[in-house]
Amino acid sequence: MFRLLDAEPLRQALAEPGVDLALLASDHVYESVIQVGEGAIDPAEYAPAVVAVKETTARGWLTIPATGRRPALRR
Repeated sequence: MFRLLDAEPLRQALAEPGVDLALLASDHVYESVIQVGEGAIDPAEYAPAVVAVKETTARGWLTIPATGRRPALRR
């Protein structure tokens, strides 16, 4: 879970002009909380992101909450 803090997709999102807050959720949190979140959270605002930090490679879900849009991820 702590590897998400060092993930490149999160760093890219935070480097965008005007972005002060970004959220990178684990795949487990996205599938069990965000995706089924009875209207409180819009899963369409999250973009899948590959997280590769040290020996960990996993899928995360990235959003920039203040903008209400999916982040544009560089490959």
